[in-house]
Amino acid sequence: MQPNLESISSSYHHDGFAFIGQILDPGEIASFRAEEARFRPAPMRNDQDAVGARTLFRSQLCSYSPVIRAVATNGRHLDTVSALIGPDIALFYTQFVTKLPDGDFARGEFPWHQDLGYVAIEPLLKAITVWVALDDVDETNGCVWVQPGSHHGGLLSHQQAHADTWHLTVPVTGDGIPVRLK
Repeated sequence: MQPNLESISSSYHHDGFAFIGQILDPGEIASFRAEEARFRPAPMRNDQDAVGARTLFRSQLCSYSPVIRAVATNGRHLDTVSALIGPDIALFYTQFVTKLPDGDFARGEFPWHQDLGYVAIEPLLKAITVWVALDDVDETNGCVWVQPGSHHGGLLSHQQAHADTWHLTVPVTGDGIPVRLK
């Protein structure tokens, strides 16, 4: 089923995010899960896992995984991305964010931020993040939360969340909304 590009574009420009539907087929999901398991125990050069962290970051995976590179450069999401930001697309960053279960949400916290707070990309309106859940996610297991419309204020000033982390954060108003995905 083709995504409704008009509705997606409207949501993206109004809210700062949009749901584009399932972009991985069951075989690709299985392959991505296998790749996540392969990369989980071995931090990459750019990874910054804190000791005891329950959230792991594995970065720039296209350089190490033909499976990820194939989807990132030829996946079903690219038509929608092109419709949102134009045809000149450059893949900048790939990453697995793995939230390990243990019930201690503080150890798996990823503070409020804007993705571009971590690295400057110009022009800002031409950068887009495609987030894919490999498991069902909701409030009980670490889904992403968003602040609809927060992009209208531009890139906010980010500060280090606290002294013993590399995480950045921004002040937010309200609770945001959870991004529940299957």
